[in-house]
Amino acid sequence: MSANPLNDPKHWRKRADATRVKADLLADQAARQKLLRVADEYERLALRAEQWLTTQKSRPSELWLLSDTARDPG
Repeated sequence: MSANPLNDPKHWRKRADATRVKADLLADQAARQKLLRVADEYERLALRAEQWLTTQKSRPSELWLLSDTARDPG
């Protein structure tokens, strides 16, 4: 997976799961609902990370633009 946890769906799903566990421990229903909404947002971030990874895999590598041979025409 990507070295950047922001682009790793597993990272966000772990956070969502941990947040749900905390929510289940709360007696205050309002606080519990807020944590469950946070968990839902983490799930959305996981989906966006998956989409980002899919897009990156389908794009051709552009690293050659940064190489020395690309800068030196001669």
